Amino acid sequence: MSITTAALRDIKVTSTTFGDLDLSLLAKLFNMTFKELIIAFNIWAKTQSITIPSELFGIFTLSDLTLKYHDDYLEAGLTPTFLPPNATVPGVYEKFVPVEFEEFEYDIEVEWNEED
Repeated sequence: MSITTAALRDIKVTSTTFGDLDLSLLAKLFNMTFKELIIAFNIWAKTQSITIPSELFGIFTLSDLTLKYHDDYLEAGLTPTFLPPNATVPGVYEKFVPVEFEEFEYDIEVEWNEED
């Protein structure tokens, strides 16, 4: 895992109690700080490990992990590959047998009361 870029697009100040700010200078300061933080984060990230299982519940495998950061959320993507039924594990992937219904006749009597 490593971060390649990070940048601040916009700074918006709605009010201030100490006068005008040079927002372009402030944005440059943040972007320079991001560059240094990216280097430090990538060095730290190389020492970390996150274990993502390659198989879940004996039902499918996971591959092709992708992570993307959007403005307000982190998107994670995985490709599931379903495994074929395993006859050696009892209770897992038992053969589906549809329910059979017996045919029968309905005897319906309807009483009609004309007073209601």
